[in-house]
Amino acid sequence: MTEASLGFLGLSVPPPEPTLGGLVSQGTAFLTSAPWIALFPGFVIALVVFALNVLGDGLRDVLDPRNS
Repeated sequence: MTEASLGFLGLSVPPPEPTLGGLVSQGTAFLTSAPWIALFPGFVIALVVFALNVLGDGLRDVLDPRNS
């Protein structure tokens, strides 16, 4: 999430290297003509954040000794 945020602001790795935040940032110029350029990387960011939240909740349920 931090890397995507920094990539969106242009403070991440240099432009030849693709990052999700950089792809969203570059795709905002094409939102009226080709919105999928920015929307697909945005969906991937949302999917990764959701998956990590579900994984963290599952690990907490399994490893929390107070929930026996």
